[in-house]
Amino acid sequence: MSRNLITLEHNNQRDTSNIDHLLQDHTRLGRLAKRYSGGAHINSRVHERVRDDLLALRDFCEDRHRRIFNLRQRTNNFITLLYNLITGHDSTVNLRIATQSASIAREARKDSEARNRADAAGFYRFALPQVYGGQSHPDTNLWMSAIRYHLTSHPVYGGGLGLANDLQNEHSIVGNFPDVLMLHHFGNEDQRKTLIPARLQGTFRTTFGLTEPDHGSDATYMSTTARQTRGGFEITGAKKWQTGAHHCTHFLIFARTSGQPGSAQGITAFLVPRDTAGLRIASYEWTLNMPTDHATVVLNQVWVPESAVLGSVDQGLAIAQTFVHENRIRQAASSCGAARYCLDRSIERARSRKIWGEGKTLADNQAIQFPVVELMTQVEMLRLFIFKTGWEMDRVVAECQASGKRPWVEIERRLSDQVAMCNFWANRLCCQAADRAIQIHGGDGYSRHYPFEHIYRHFRRYRITEGAEEIQMRKIGAYIFGFAGPKKDTAAQQSKAKI
Repeated sequence: MSRNLITLEHNNQRDTSNIDHLLQDHTRLGRLAKRYSGGAHINSRVHERVRDDLLALRDFCEDRHRRIFNLRQRTNNFITLLYNLITGHDSTVNLRIATQSASIAREARKDSEARNRADAAGFYRFALPQVYGGQSHPDTNLWMSAIRYHLTSHPVYGGGLGLANDLQNEHSIVGNFPDVLMLHHFGNEDQRKTLIPARLQGTFRTTFGLTEPDHGSDATYMSTTARQTRGGFEITGAKKWQTGAHHCTHFLIFARTSGQPGSAQGITAFLVPRDTAGLRIASYEWTLNMPTDHATVVLNQVWVPESAVLGSVDQGLAIAQTFVHENRIRQAASSCGAARYCLDRSIERARSRKIWGEGKTLADNQAIQFPVVELMTQVEMLRLFIFKTGWEMDRVVAECQASGKRPWVEIERRLSDQVAMCNFWANRLCCQAADRAIQIHGGDGYSRHYPFEHIYRHFRRYRITEGAEEIQMRKIGAYIFGFAGPKKDTAAQQSKAKI
């Protein structure tokens, strides 16, 4: 195609040149006519008309030349894009980033407005300690589960997704703030004093850099390393799925500083400013036909001072585990609520849709009823299980506050299997409910006139990103059969008693 455009452009240039010659001949003809007529009057109107026609034709050729040139440029860019996509050439980075810049700006404005309004209304900081403007409520996990369920299940808030609970940007009317809690528990005095207020004002944002291109669930085998040098650390490696990279100020990077691959010890967390030399965003990933804020970040000998370390050197994995159960139980509530929304809308559709010209509705058919019955039963049972688990987590937190223990360690030991049950099943159930809603709504459900295809695309990710469901099922199995958790402790005590 590009070769044909070049030929067309050459032909157009030839036509333009021919018209230029005609214009010159026309001008000479006018001068000759005036000379040999002895100055007699000639039909100047005809002469002018011919000249105007030639000029118009020349303008047309020049305009065609510009169009062909622009088309050839776009064709070359497209061919370059295809080539880079096939070869993995780095120039695709600029193309991908450029196509998303306008969308990112719009999302940032929307996110900022939603945050400011929620904060002014007193909702945004609900789950935080009182020192940061929160409630320090003794039933925070139960309340947050109920709130997230309500926001995704009720059509007033957009149904599954919306400004009230936009999971793509990881924000909600009631904020999660895992970064604030990480800084609160592990940050030094200067980090807590400067970064937490900045986070609440929206001037400090960080990603969560644990996953790598070659390491996901096996995060302790990470390839990213950091070595001490020049009074700081030099980090080399890559991180993938860096959510919020489009507007972050820092990247929270986990890197191995000592120990062997697979060891939980020897991993350190670093807060790396995004403009640090050697750090670059390699690409933004497209997921299920959606442009996202999930970036792949490459670090090439990135130097940071010792003040960039969050927590203790070699003890960074504890930071990654601080908020995992709170996040999973709240995500489970969101998925369960979105599933309920899909089923409620499906029931409305089935009751109102007339079929076969007999005055009957879709709802009269048991083939429509029975799948919805099964899904609704699961939603109701799961909703109560999520709330119960959140309540039990709050009881553990209260015990730990009284005893001085770290609550996330005790929640991991005593309730991790229940949280995993809630999370993996809720995320799977949401996808099943969205799929059923699409089926009941027919072609309309498959279109973007209804939110179900969007809900499916959006919530499908949580069967992977909140801990792959296979990993969570593996954990549940370990707790059930006594390889981990309270049963393991009981078995160990019984063995000691026998000895």
